[in-house]
Amino acid sequence: MPSRDSLPPDHHLRQGPKMLPFQQSEDIDNFLVRFERIARTWGWPQSDWACRLVPLLTGKALDAYSAMEEDASNVYTDLKEALLAKFDISPETYRLQFRSTYIPPGESPKETYNRLKGLYRRWIKLEQRSKEDIAELFILEQMLRMLLNEMKTWVKEHEPEDGLTAAKLAGQYVNARKGLRMPRQQNNRVAAQGSADLSHQSRWLQHLREQQTVPETESSEGSHLLPLPTARASSPSLPLETEDLV
Repeated sequence: MPSRDSLPPDHHLRQGPKMLPFQQSEDIDNFLVRFERIARTWGWPQSDWACRLVPLLTGKALDAYSAMEEDASNVYTDLKEALLAKFDISPETYRLQFRSTYIPPGESPKETYNRLKGLYRRWIKLEQRSKEDIAELFILEQMLRMLLNEMKTWVKEHEPEDGLTAAKLAGQYVNARKGLRMPRQQNNRVAAQGSADLSHQSRWLQHLREQQTVPETESSEGSHLLPLPTARASSPSLPLETEDLV
């Protein structure tokens, strides 16, 4: 048996099972999970993962690799990030799949458990976060669920990473829209929601709605109508004259 020193420099690249190339109908995330399991099982150095993966890429996945800078394309973590981005897969994707109650046909309870566990790890990224960071993720998720749709969309577009950042963004949204008049159609929709919205919105969100809704008793410039005058004390029984209404 030849010694380790006498083996060719790339002998480790020829070891291990052959993996089928990526198929366009296949889930790229599942494909990468399978690849990483094989790589760890066979003890491949992570520095070799990119060069082992590239020959397996086809179609859209290969396009993502070709669009990368050459230096980055040789680093597996960068390559994986580019592939997931090409297929629009993000932590939000994993969160939605984790929260989904859908069970694929034929999936056993144990398989469901393993799938949820994998989705949770990819969403939370346990190896990159502390307990405090994980707690912030759950606070962020719950806070976004409490926001009105328009505000939620605006806050999510800014990609907050924790609940405190989301709260600051929501505050900016509130302050920027104070005193703005809502379109009549939106006013009607808000009024129709009534108490249903109040049951799950916080006080400051309801305050925002009240600030945005202009009372019908106001003029277009926002000034209030003058109060009704009272009769002169000197002649309480006489009807009011025109000048009394000034």
